[in-house]
Amino acid sequence: MLQLAILAASFLSVGALQQCQCPSAVIPNSNRSTDACGTQCELECFYKCDPGYVARGRHVCQNYTTQGKVVINNTYFGGTCERLCQSESSAIKSNGDSCAEGQIPVRQQSSFDSGPCLKTSCFDNEDDVFRNLLKGNYLLWKLARNEKTGIYLDHLDLSISPISNQSVSQGALGVTGLGLAIECIASAMQLQSKLEAQEKVILTLRSMAGEVPGFKIKRNSRGWFPTFVDSNTGNLTGFFSNDQRLGKPGYPYAMMATGLNTAGVLFAATYFNRTDAGSKNTLEISRLAQKVYNMVQFDTLLCSKNGQISADGTGIPMVTDDENGCSAIQFPQEDGFYGFNEEHYTVWFAYERACGGYPAGQCPNKAIQTMWEKWQGRRLHPNTFYNQYPLLSIWSAYLVHLPFYMVHAFNSDSTYKDLFKSHWLADWAFFNSSANFAGTKGRYGLGAGATEMWCAGVTYIADKIAEGPHASEHCKNWSPYSVAGYMPADQATVKSHILELLADGESVVEVDDAEGLLILARRSLVDPHWSGATRATMVDYASEILGLSTIWLGVEFFNNNTNHFGHD
Repeated sequence: MLQLAILAASFLSVGALQQCQCPSAVIPNSNRSTDACGTQCELECFYKCDPGYVARGRHVCQNYTTQGKVVINNTYFGGTCERLCQSESSAIKSNGDSCAEGQIPVRQQSSFDSGPCLKTSCFDNEDDVFRNLLKGNYLLWKLARNEKTGIYLDHLDLSISPISNQSVSQGALGVTGLGLAIECIASAMQLQSKLEAQEKVILTLRSMAGEVPGFKIKRNSRGWFPTFVDSNTGNLTGFFSNDQRLGKPGYPYAMMATGLNTAGVLFAATYFNRTDAGSKNTLEISRLAQKVYNMVQFDTLLCSKNGQISADGTGIPMVTDDENGCSAIQFPQEDGFYGFNEEHYTVWFAYERACGGYPAGQCPNKAIQTMWEKWQGRRLHPNTFYNQYPLLSIWSAYLVHLPFYMVHAFNSDSTYKDLFKSHWLADWAFFNSSANFAGTKGRYGLGAGATEMWCAGVTYIADKIAEGPHASEHCKNWSPYSVAGYMPADQATVKSHILELLADGESVVEVDDAEGLLILARRSLVDPHWSGATRATMVDYASEILGLSTIWLGVEFFNNNTNHFGHD
């Protein structure tokens, strides 16, 4: 019933069918191999594949133009029947499947006999399948970690063979914060011992605190960290190091990255204080976490309209320079509230630093108190909707995923949790709509990540909900890791979508042949042969392991380990 409701809601915004026609089309290896589909634009041709084939995608008469190129021109696009590999050990049964009744099929691209096909692995139960995915994602974090400094890389190239042969260069400090939290998940899931996790966390924190010889992160005068550093030395790197486009000095220090990093630092300290209180390692983690937290003057976040840090400012900047300059500033909107974005962690820490411990409304720092009230007010007064769904933003799923898993002020608040679910429903509905003609069998997920230059004009993009003839000139990417990140919204439904993705095989990537560990990679509706596994951006793939972990650890794991201040 939920699927029908999503479909109905999504089509409410579509309106009348476009005035165009497609040549009648057939789908090989299906019941449509001779029975042609109709010719009306936006008409979906429903089909059923022959035994030994798997249906993939919706077959719809459509048009699509991006970057000045006509990609789909009055033609049926998007639905195929993919061949299953056949062998003596995996014979196709009469029901068209290759697994015994009760087993769970997981497929990935391969080749056999006459060409490309889907290789099937059969799992005995759901738990084994989801543990495989979680372990596969955690392998990425092990590969992304610089073992000399504990700093995590911004991205991996999963096409490299062997996959362990990654270039240890561009580290990302927000990603490093997530890495700390994920080491705690790995410990709780017994993917590593508590001692192993503690030793990893201690090295990372010592690097952050400037206690590792030969590694030093340059921070600005108020302690803000940069987004990207060399993971071997701590030297600045990446596109925030200069801002020539604006014709003025660069703004290399990022409030957003500092906030996400700090969220992970405190997550690790809280986790080990809850699970191993008083031990030598936990005391060291607590010392280092407090030192790193105190390095940053979060209560100096605010910025004036002339682009200067100001104690009575009303602007929330994204970046700052070595002194008092700030840029990419957000001020309250016309209704008096800020727009919600990924700086939620930073805003929270600013409020806690300035006002934590004071009764509500009695904070001596009135500017920070007002900022927090205007920030929190947005959740009670959303001004963005998709169909009937209220949203905090039209941007990618990580915008609500990362605060949900990393910020107690979000994951303990019933209104935010309702909006988290609303984002999931809107995401699903958007992909079901005529903007994408997808959404079925788990093929949705607004994400950020790698994309293709020819259809997006860039090689990295953050996707958003957008409709209309010129609203979505890109590759129509869909991100399964975003689907997994919504696990707490409706575990039964999201699990079913992930199982469908695994059975479909399109987004499945093996990251460890010895253990057969898998992940779900970003894909494109416009170019079905492209895979985002060539540039797996860690901040985006984090949603997969964070969401999957709640199957066993529950949402309470994140409620408890983000409750650092004890008064939320």
